[in-house]
Amino acid sequence: MTEWREVPAALAELDDASEAAALLRPWLSDVRLAEDGPVFAERFACLAEVARLAEDPQLAQTVAQLRADDADSCYALAYDAYERGLYDLGVVALLRADRLRPDDSSILSELSANWDALRDHVSAAAKLNGSARRTPLLSYLLAYHQLMSGHPQQAGVTLAEMSAPDHPDVEFMVQRLQGVLRRAQALAPWLERDPLRAWHAVLHGSLLLHLSPYGFDEPMRGRYGYVHDTPELCREGIRLLGVALEALKLRPPCVLLLPDPGSRALGLATARLLGLPSEEYSERPGLVVAYDLDEVTPDIAASLSQHVAGQLLWAHTSNWTDPFPFAPDFTTFLCQTRTAPWEEGMGLDDEDDPVEEEDEDAGPSFEEVLEQIVSDADSASGEVESQGGVAGLQQFLTAFAALPLAAPGRNEGHRERQRAGSPVPSASFG
Repeated sequence: MTEWREVPAALAELDDASEAAALLRPWLSDVRLAEDGPVFAERFACLAEVARLAEDPQLAQTVAQLRADDADSCYALAYDAYERGLYDLGVVALLRADRLRPDDSSILSELSANWDALRDHVSAAAKLNGSARRTPLLSYLLAYHQLMSGHPQQAGVTLAEMSAPDHPDVEFMVQRLQGVLRRAQALAPWLERDPLRAWHAVLHGSLLLHLSPYGFDEPMRGRYGYVHDTPELCREGIRLLGVALEALKLRPPCVLLLPDPGSRALGLATARLLGLPSEEYSERPGLVVAYDLDEVTPDIAASLSQHVAGQLLWAHTSNWTDPFPFAPDFTTFLCQTRTAPWEEGMGLDDEDDPVEEEDEDAGPSFEEVLEQIVSDADSASGEVESQGGVAGLQQFLTAFAALPLAAPGRNEGHRERQRAGSPVPSASFG
């Protein structure tokens, strides 16, 4: 690691903003900086070089106005850092602001947002629990971080002791969190027995069908980092979905096809393997099949964000580090990065990060993948390894079938927000 005294000169030699930010980040993300005003000011002033290289006048202005003895300017810097995904830098700036103006609810709520983005719920809960001033919003945020740290009982106590919500938005969030805690209580025995699947159900009311067997005990615990999806894994998702529908006594009248090519191909395969007719998507009863909700159009996403009587939503793949805004009723697997069966493959660079391969050969067509999904449905060829398999899913379904406020079968209301991560940790890259 470069010595700090060498950093300014090294910055001057760079011509790329991302390289400059990468050079600075280790020096600006140390929370101890918040305790030393002069060092804080010296180091954060170097962000001006990042702003210059990025041609970012807003950040440049905020850095120019930064003063280590002024809470408002520290808060403004944290706001700009958050907007640019620099959550760790935002935490340091807000901790500096908190030293200057302790227990300010605006500063603490922004700290909560940055720690949430970093999935550092333990730090957020400790800070909020130590606050002398507890507004209804801060009490809700404390309960939320306690839950996400894996302590639903503590969260329940916090909500029980909080004063009445003073804003409709806070009241709505508290009601949602109370529903989550009801599910946590119902699934308490499963939080250790089948933790990833149980916590997924607690947070979203939704069912996770497939657990990755790779690095299950550590470091992935059922999630995928990078996965090259296959027709076999798509078929496994359909098979597990069928198991879940039967166990939950859900009988959709048809498969509703979304227009993006991947979802359409998977939807047609699902209809054939489950013996259902298929129709174009509309707001009516049926099974909506999405390959990946990130691929759907904004107007359809807005439509799917609401529960519709008799309508079920299955997404084959969901990103667990940067999730879609709302959770589907069913998800086959969680991953950080994936390549679809009809896309070119990806490789790993020297730092084990996924990069596009420079292979000019295109992947198979959607029609070819559709045929591959359904062609071997009655044979054992190409079976997908999964942690716990069908038996593990069926055992969990006995508890899920009685889950209060479960997403499958709901007839109205907003779908639950899909959370990044859960109390079950996994390794991630990037």
